[in-house]
Amino acid sequence: MSKTIKIASWNVNSVRARLGIVERLLHEEQPDVLCLQETKVVDEQFPDKALEELGYWWFEEPVQHYHVKAMGEVARRLDITVSAGEQTYTLPALADLIDAGVRMVQPDIVKMGGITGLSRCIALAHAHGVELVPHQTQPTIGHLASLHLAASQLHQTKPCEWNDPSSRTHAVFENPPLPVDGMFQVPAEPGLGLRLNEAELAKRRIPLV
Repeated sequence: MSKTIKIASWNVNSVRARLGIVERLLHEEQPDVLCLQETKVVDEQFPDKALEELGYWWFEEPVQHYHVKAMGEVARRLDITVSAGEQTYTLPALADLIDAGVRMVQPDIVKMGGITGLSRCIALAHAHGVELVPHQTQPTIGHLASLHLAASQLHQTKPCEWNDPSSRTHAVFENPPLPVDGMFQVPAEPGLGLRLNEAELAKRRIPLV
């Protein structure tokens, strides 16, 4: 059975000044995902405890991703899970987040070196006892590569991010990934399971002169 997911996105223009409105929005609309932009607050003054008490599963990068120490401090202070790592490109950088105190990492298969790179991330997270929920924003090829690894991951705990369907890239494949009843199926064909549509691909070729 498919389930509708409600996403709320708001340019809040100071989360502390409008915290009461945020809380009312969450109580009245009950979105599954809340996205706040222009929070206009320094890391140490972010109202994380107030939002934690509203019952969400995790905070994704509550501070700027390059503030590794601050990310760890927020993660240690909260009972709710803090996630980070989608802007990470190397295994040592992911290890730094874990050492700082982040208990859920979200590396991206495209940024971390493909299947081999993300497999190493999964092994690192498993060895340190932290959650790994892949970040994924690239349609079709990146989507299926991440899907294969997520399906084989032993300690998958939360919903992953996907970026499909994509009319721009799906046209060049005979069997692009499409959800059925709210679920993506892992292909059983060789490789990632995608078959190129050569005729459509030929239409998009640009001659080099």
